[in-house]
Amino acid sequence: MFHIHFLLRLLIKKQIKKKKNHFVDYSEAKDIGIIFEYIPEEYAIVENFIQILKEDQKQVSILAFVSSKNKKKKYPNIPFFQSRDISFWGNPHIKELHNFINTKFDYLLHISTHSHILIDYILAKSNAKCKIGKYKTGREELYQFMLLFEKEKKYDIFLEYLYSNLKKIKTN
Repeated sequence: MFHIHFLLRLLIKKQIKKKKNHFVDYSEAKDIGIIFEYIPEEYAIVENFIQILKEDQKQVSILAFVSSKNKKKKYPNIPFFQSRDISFWGNPHIKELHNFINTKFDYLLHISTHSHILIDYILAKSNAKCKIGKYKTGREELYQFMLLFEKEKKYDIFLEYLYSNLKKIKTN
């Protein structure tokens, strides 16, 4: 597993150097991608967040990472990927993952409050115009906009904070 993580970190750095990203006003944004680690206890909160974005007339696409600790749990019928769906060399094995990476979202939101190397790799490889997520030291190159948020606060508070900041994004 160490070798895969080491290789993915190298691939992430390579992908970041290739990308040219930019901001779009939230009011003008049409397509929003959401990537997150699926945690059963938090999924209802994610669904509410998605509904809020849709009420703002946004097209929302989601992709959930299902970790080994949640593999055996029942999860909703949503697009997801697991560790086995990315090759040793970082190539996606499933169509959903390939399509998500290649979609030119106006915003790609990483809505997990913690990081995972495979999600970082998807963020780095994504063709999204602007990537937004929670601040963590050493991950600054992955995002164009990072939110400083205390880990102790509840997940729904984090998504409310993210949404309030999204609405403030203006390019002029």
